Amino acid sequence: MKKIIETIIFLAIGWAFISCQERDDEDLIPPFPPDICDTCGVPATKLELVWQEPLWNDTGSYSCIQPLYWNEKTLFSAQIGNRQVLRMRDAVTGRLLWEWDDHLGAVGDISGVFIRNDKLIVCSSNEVYSINPYDGKTIWGYKNPTGKGGVFMNVFGDHVYHVQHPDEGGIHYTESYLVRAHVNQGVWDTIYTLKEENGYRPDIYPPGYWVSPESDTVLVFQNRQWHFSPNDGKIDLIAYNMTQDSTLYVLSDLDPQGESNVGPPLIWEDKIYFAGKRTMYCIDVQTGEILWKKFFTGFGETLYTCNWLVVGNKLIVKPDNQNIYALDPLAGNEIWKKTDSGATCFSDMVYHDGRIYFGCWGTLTIHAIDVETGEDLWNLESPNRENGYPTADFATGVAISPELGYLYTADLYFAMCIKLPER
Repeated sequence: MKKIIETIIFLAIGWAFISCQERDDEDLIPPFPPDICDTCGVPATKLELVWQEPLWNDTGSYSCIQPLYWNEKTLFSAQIGNRQVLRMRDAVTGRLLWEWDDHLGAVGDISGVFIRNDKLIVCSSNEVYSINPYDGKTIWGYKNPTGKGGVFMNVFGDHVYHVQHPDEGGIHYTESYLVRAHVNQGVWDTIYTLKEENGYRPDIYPPGYWVSPESDTVLVFQNRQWHFSPNDGKIDLIAYNMTQDSTLYVLSDLDPQGESNVGPPLIWEDKIYFAGKRTMYCIDVQTGEILWKKFFTGFGETLYTCNWLVVGNKLIVKPDNQNIYALDPLAGNEIWKKTDSGATCFSDMVYHDGRIYFGCWGTLTIHAIDVETGEDLWNLESPNRENGYPTADFATGVAISPELGYLYTADLYFAMCIKLPER
């Protein structure tokens, strides 16, 4: 019996050793394809895959959040059934630091992650969590008792802003509540309420914020309403002075097509940048005056899915089709336009060192765009496509470590770290 036990232990140790060897095998880090693209710029030899690790234990295909970089750590996820599991890794080595699956109930996709005051704030539709980013332990969790929480959130300073609805069935409600909680406590205050008006059912989306010359905090958010008969959308943009507890102004029925991007408004240099269905608006944040607007007319040039950025004195706008624009943020005129930059999905463009990076739904690649010229410097497909994973794609989006010069992304199968080429 003793001999059998010794044999089992020996085999277990041997198997563990072989498994470790397999995880270290160079096949886990395949080279990039010899040609990244036919027309753009960085040869494969100048891109280095630093590490990659399976998104989940079986190296199957899993959806993933847009990665988050923080304090030499990087966060990924894997959708396991109806639960999203978070995994924090060492940003330099890829080593797994912790795993989180402490949901209060069965949930869908995680749609927002932020880090504030050393708290990882996670939104999973009806549920919001505060997690210790060092060890993955839940600090607090909140499940909306009505079962009707907003999909998105935003975080400013010490507070997380979320949206809740009453339990009325369906997806449209007669009331909508903008709420906030301190990241340390998870106790919610209702700060703005909207009710059904003239048959239009309200739906608040998370705010952008601005601090006035008088040091008042002003929240800017949309009411994305719907009227069932007739079927009609209506977008109101609301500026609310939270310090004074007063509505500064309401731009009623702002977008003529009655639809919009659901991201929070961008506020820069006392101006609001807001995306309707096909129109980008620039609005004076103090008065609500529309300073300029640009209507995108091309096929598929809706603005539903991507964020927008002001960098290098350019407003970068990425419609849902293959186009990308740089606009003058003060006047709205076109500085440059490129027409072959891939169709985006629900991931954010990220700026670093004169370039815009994003993942694409259409090409399933990562693009690197020069902010000054709009040149597509490179678009990168997953090297795993040629290593047994032909459906691997880079639609998830990216995170970047400016200190390390690393880009983090996922291709449905692997979390990975890529060394950015030097300028």
